[in-house]
Amino acid sequence: MDRSLDLVPSYLFPINRRVFRRMTDGDRRVDRGRGSAAAAPPPYASSSGFGVAAMQLYRVCRVIALLLCSVGIFVSIYAYYVETKKEANRNYRAACDVSEWISCSKVFTSKYGRGFGLLEYLVGKEHWINQPNSVFGIFFFILHIILGQIQRQKTALIQVLMSVIANIGSVYLASILYFVLHDFCIVCFTIYIINFLILLCNITSWRDLSSFLRQKSRSGQRVKPKQS
Repeated sequence: MDRSLDLVPSYLFPINRRVFRRMTDGDRRVDRGRGSAAAAPPPYASSSGFGVAAMQLYRVCRVIALLLCSVGIFVSIYAYYVETKKEANRNYRAACDVSEWISCSKVFTSKYGRGFGLLEYLVGKEHWINQPNSVFGIFFFILHIILGQIQRQKTALIQVLMSVIANIGSVYLASILYFVLHDFCIVCFTIYIINFLILLCNITSWRDLSSFLRQKSRSGQRVKPKQS
């Protein structure tokens, strides 16, 4: 009770003091109720900080992977352009043809530049599926961008598996460059680096998304991550 009201003369405070005290006490109870409600932590507060951090890192990795895929598409288109120009004109010299031992067109026009040097033995050299490696790279990066927009644990795992296969292909083609063609391809190694960085992003995204969903399931809440 506010005892300061007793010091106020009655002729300065014409209304009933008891009524005023009831009004002020009621306001205080409302304010205390609001304060406790605002300060009350959510039932999953113990894991919310971890979940927010995991989702933030997940989104950052998705953005980085998107940028890497965009660069990969650009480099693959350039590789396809160089290959088609070289096939049409044997005297064409690309910007990536630095010397006899550092030449990308030499690699692109070899039998390993189409179907990874393997499809011609399976379906034939003239089969439509025996496309330049750059075409498969373009489809790979575009599919990666599409799957990256689906925030599901299984989709993230599929991206990890795709990246693992892509990096195995990178090791295979790099060994062909070194041991068979004895050449260094700047464009090829750029793609290899991009594939490796995408693999790191995919592993991190899958791990963080799995941790986020696991923490939310433990809290007893069904939470769907928001799309960025």
